[in-house]
Amino acid sequence: MLEDAADKCERIVCVQQLSERLSVANDDRQKIIKQRDLFNEQLKEERRQRQLLEEENSKLKKNFADVKTKKKIVEEKMEHLKDELADLKEKSDKNDRNLKRIRKERDDLKQNSRISREQKRLKTEYENEFEEMDKEYFDCLIESRKKYNSTVEEANATIKQLAKERDHYFKEYMKLLNYNEKKELLNEQVKQQVASNYPKSMKNLHENNRDVESNRDKVRRMPSPLRKQIDQATNNYLDALKDLYHIYSDVESNREDISSFPAPLQKQVDHLRKNFLIIVKDLQKNYRGFASSNLS
Repeated sequence: MLEDAADKCERIVCVQQLSERLSVANDDRQKIIKQRDLFNEQLKEERRQRQLLEEENSKLKKNFADVKTKKKIVEEKMEHLKDELADLKEKSDKNDRNLKRIRKERDDLKQNSRISREQKRLKTEYENEFEEMDKEYFDCLIESRKKYNSTVEEANATIKQLAKERDHYFKEYMKLLNYNEKKELLNEQVKQQVASNYPKSMKNLHENNRDVESNRDKVRRMPSPLRKQIDQATNNYLDALKDLYHIYSDVESNREDISSFPAPLQKQVDHLRKNFLIIVKDLQKNYRGFASSNLS
């Protein structure tokens, strides 16, 4: 009985263990089923995703083919663009050269414009300076002309005065020479006549004295105007001698003033003085010849 009980107990224990194991197995089975369902869902999802990936892959392949086609088109366009780029580069280089040339021309134009403005400014300044210089030169020329005219007028007046004094001096000098020559000739004739014929000379002297007295009487008996003319001629002769002396003194005193004249005027005065001396010598020579011819 105890063994049966023990067997029953063992059976109960085994049944309990089996039931527990069965419950655990059921739980595991449920878990496995759940895992299977989850795996199936995951598999479906993966399949769906794979399908999507395949579809996307096909699209990508199609797109890749399109890209290849477009790539070829782009490469062709790139080649064409390279040619156009080379043309554009050549045009750009040409434009750069033209731009450099234009910039250089612009700089040259600016430089020329600046130079032109500077030239105009300098020209204006020079024209203004030349106008001022011309005005100053014209004023100086007028002033120098006035001074020259005044100097020339003074010199001409001095020359005229000297010429006038020279002529007057000539006349008075010739009168004095004539008087001295006549006086010497008369003295010589008187000496010769006295030495040769003293009685006759004395007689002639008395006759001359009588003639002089008679002439004086005649002069006294002359009309008053004629006597005044004779007295005036005598006074003029004496005044001429005095004027001759004064003129000679003035000429000698004016030598320092003449030396202060300009060189051309001094030369003219010296030339006039030389001509004056030559004329005096010629007049003396001519007078002596005339006197000797008349005496002979």
